[in-house]
Amino acid sequence: MSMQGITEAMEALNALYMEMLELGGQKRQLIVHNDVDGLTKVMSAENRLMKRSAELEKQRLDAVGGYLQEKKLRLPASITMMELTRVVFNLEEKERLHRLHAELSETIGNLKEVNESNQHLIKQSLDFIELSIDLLTGAPVDQMTYTKPNQTTIEGGRYSYFDHKA
Repeated sequence: MSMQGITEAMEALNALYMEMLELGGQKRQLIVHNDVDGLTKVMSAENRLMKRSAELEKQRLDAVGGYLQEKKLRLPASITMMELTRVVFNLEEKERLHRLHAELSETIGNLKEVNESNQHLIKQSLDFIELSIDLLTGAPVDQMTYTKPNQTTIEGGRYSYFDHKA
């Protein structure tokens, strides 16, 4: 197994992560516009890409293992890319491996930023929904204050918008 198998797997992973990055941008717009159906479709596409990502990562690990075995090196196939570049002696292969590693790292970093941003937007949406529900149903009545024993309270201990007379 030559270095070509490793680089092909890394290029395929980078292309796949770029596609996921594009889906992350689409997801942001769908979250902002509250398009639940579109969000469901994007998430199912992301799930398919995640499965493909696991397959490509296994392919990359197998290629690394084959390369190490071919070079008769006794290192685990799960070594990091930086460790792998130390055992590659062909200058052209080493430079290509460095370049692919840098591209892949940048793409993964961008993907992480987009996912964190989307997660923040979803949290804000959930906070807004919770606030809206609290405004409609009312906040819980503060049970720490004194009430007369014969005084009646509202069922469930909550005052809400619907409890007021019109």
